[in-house]
Amino acid sequence: CVVENSRDLAAIERTGEFRGTYHVLLGVMDPMAGVGHEDIKIRELVVRLQHEPIEEVIVCTGNNTEGDVTAAYISRILHPIGISVTRIASGLPVGSDLEFADDQHIRFMLPFELTVEVPTRTIALEGYADDAALQAAIAAAPVEVRRTTLRPA
Repeated sequence: CVVENSRDLAAIERTGEFRGTYHVLLGVMDPMAGVGHEDIKIRELVVRLQHEPIEEVIVCTGNNTEGDVTAAYISRILHPIGISVTRIASGLPVGSDLEFADDQHIRFMLPFELTVEVPTRTIALEGYADDAALQAAIAAAPVEVRRTTLRPA
């Protein structure tokens, strides 16, 4: 889990949900302020990952421009060495309502797609003596799983 600072590490630890290794960047990239990848601990992250059996890195940087730039850079440099990079989820806080969220936040949440597997049975609906015969045909039909990807319009 890659975090910006020790306060972020402590926040994740308080949940008791993450059971892995942390890497603290000691900042984020901020091109407008002249902070580049060489100014934070990204090189150390890459060196560390080359010596540890890590398959996935979760980037837990802030939900802002600097956090996005840093996460994108980390993803770009880790992909070629075969490490999967995911980003911490961003959504509405627990107990809040969508109607009170700002437009930018909602726009950020919408572009994601969801793939689901749907069990289906294909049968002819005609030619059965009664509903019991139809129900028996439905129960006997083989189940086929279809993969469907839901994407925003």
